[in-house]
Amino acid sequence: MSQERTGEIILKIAAKAIDGSLELAACFVDQKGLRKGDYLNGLSDKVSKNAALKAAKRLQEKGCLEKVEKNGITYYKITEFGRNSVEKFLFDRKTWDHKWRVVVFGIPEERKNLRERLRRTLKNSGFKQLQRSVWVSPFNVLDRVEKLVDYHDLHECMWYFLSDSIKNDEIIIERFLEKTI
Repeated sequence: MSQERTGEIILKIAAKAIDGSLELAACFVDQKGLRKGDYLNGLSDKVSKNAALKAAKRLQEKGCLEKVEKNGITYYKITEFGRNSVEKFLFDRKTWDHKWRVVVFGIPEERKNLRERLRRTLKNSGFKQLQRSVWVSPFNVLDRVEKLVDYHDLHECMWYFLSDSIKNDEIIIERFLEKTI
């Protein structure tokens, strides 16, 4: 599992915790195969404790987590900055503005590397792929897309817009609910 993915999971777990903190040890499966905590979709048993601690340290250095000692136990508490960083990946129908951000592109084969970079950026920004060059998101993240379009001068081969509705959007909504923990 990548460092980014491990860090993302840690932030999501902390964001979902009632008090915004987590004990990393509670996310790991012990020798008997029992999870020590009740963190839904917590860290995979494929992630070593060392990797998770490194990810938590990186998130602490970035200002996303704060290390807290309590009764001899180390906890990591999510900061406001960390909550804002992960918020866009925690889809909530109640707070959703019911608008879809849609990106459509047709980047020529000569710029294949850029096309692949764009797909990674869209995925990391909370978009889901509907078709090879059609991506959609309920999150207000079009500013990232605008910067990418401007920086790489993609105005002639990429379009993005805000939509109030997409027919049969329940199927799409389910795809976003799968991502949340």
